[in-house]
Amino acid sequence: MYTFLLVLYVIIAIVMTIVILLQSGAGGMGSIGGGNGGSSTGSVFGGAGAGSFLNKLTAYLAIAFIGLSIILVKSTSKEKSSLAAKYANKGSKTAITQTIKKPKKETKKVEKKAEKKAETKKAVKKEEKSDKK
Repeated sequence: MYTFLLVLYVIIAIVMTIVILLQSGAGGMGSIGGGNGGSSTGSVFGGAGAGSFLNKLTAYLAIAFIGLSIILVKSTSKEKSSLAAKYANKGSKTAITQTIKKPKKETKKVEKKAEKKAETKKAVKKEEKSDKK
């Protein structure tokens, strides 16, 4: 369903771009291509009907585009919240802790050496304190 809506969203965006480009401007750069501001009597939509038809089509496409945007955002946020709830129900395990691997033997050795150093430092400090007294 999400993929269908996304494809429809892209199609609406492309069609809306084409429809906007088909509309004649209010003079200025629009007069370059068509001569008289882009209005010619032999156009595809007729003499006066092109403006209102293209304006209405642009409005409908814009409404559909905004509506689909909101629907796609809502469906994406539901997927994320359900994923978060899935991991929240597992107790203290989360997605991050599940992907962490157990330390290798080398890291355990390093940790033991660090603990021994810390213990010897504590012992040295205790001896220094007792010698000062």
